[in-house]
Amino acid sequence: MAIRILYSSLAPTAQAVAEHATRAAIGSRPGDWSVCFIEPPRQPLCVIVIDGPNGFTHTWCFDPDDVRYEIIRGSVRRDLSESAT
Repeated sequence: MAIRILYSSLAPTAQAVAEHATRAAIGSRPGDWSVCFIEPPRQPLCVIVIDGPNGFTHTWCFDPDDVRYEIIRGSVRRDLSESAT
């Protein structure tokens, strides 16, 4: 299992929170995982894109107030569980 951060345009504090939460949500799931953290120009959003095994791909968008460990981890974990990956 490998989790690779391919790209980030988030501010350092938001990057640290998002990365820690995303790694925790993926946990020990098998396969290779690629993650991008994006803050679109002129938009205060945190966009997380994850590509995983078996063609899994998903995108999450969080408002700045929602860039918190519990919220990101919970959202990513829930969607990964629902996809049965």
